[in-house]
Amino acid sequence: MPALGRTGRVGFIQRYQDGEYLSRTQDWHEGDAAWKAARVREILDAAGLAPRRVADAGCGTGGVLVQLQATMPPGVELTGFEVAEPAFRVAAARANAGLRFVHGGVEEHRGEPFDVLLAMDVFEHVPDYLGFLELLRPVARRFVFHVPLDLSIKSLLTGLPMHRRRSVGHLHYFDADTARATLEDCGYRVLDARFTHAVMQPPPATWKQRVRRLPDRLLYAARPALCARVLGGCSLLVLAEPDEVPALSPA
Repeated sequence: MPALGRTGRVGFIQRYQDGEYLSRTQDWHEGDAAWKAARVREILDAAGLAPRRVADAGCGTGGVLVQLQATMPPGVELTGFEVAEPAFRVAAARANAGLRFVHGGVEEHRGEPFDVLLAMDVFEHVPDYLGFLELLRPVARRFVFHVPLDLSIKSLLTGLPMHRRRSVGHLHYFDADTARATLEDCGYRVLDARFTHAVMQPPPATWKQRVRRLPDRLLYAARPALCARVLGGCSLLVLAEPDEVPALSPA
């Protein structure tokens, strides 16, 4: 999950190393992998990007990369970086000729920049998230960020930020404006930004769950930005590039 690397602190990192995070999430969010991979393909395809080298910072059990590989042409190289031992062990068992996993933080990568780096629900977990984002800039030419938007009118009334802190380790809380400003302040140019919502995932199993989600579904369909600000449940999917794009290697 989070690529904390040297920007983390022992007290915050321990939950990912000792099995607590796996116990709380059950599957390290593996169930969201196909949905997240589809959103990544959508934003890359909309920009006309066909990367040959893709990395995932804080890849967890590797599910997003596994799903992406199934939709990409042969020869695309995918690399997942994960610092948490329990998740890395699962991911490493899924490696193949075009998919590899590294036990460590991507921010310490010093080789050829990747074409695209994914950071899907990552930097809200990192204690020094601004330093982490600055360290990422030289690592790739394009970035896809997925940022949970924990701040909304409903979330503040219901205490959601503290619930997210205790349950899944969110240390920082964003709305759409502050998420985008954070990336821009850390030296990224936003090329595309779009909302996602839990209602975009496979529908809930029971009729009660469907009824509870109906207001969110209707408002999100009509006014996604308003839904994010009032009812919450949204994230921001961002395609960005660093202010100084790393040079292409010689052909």
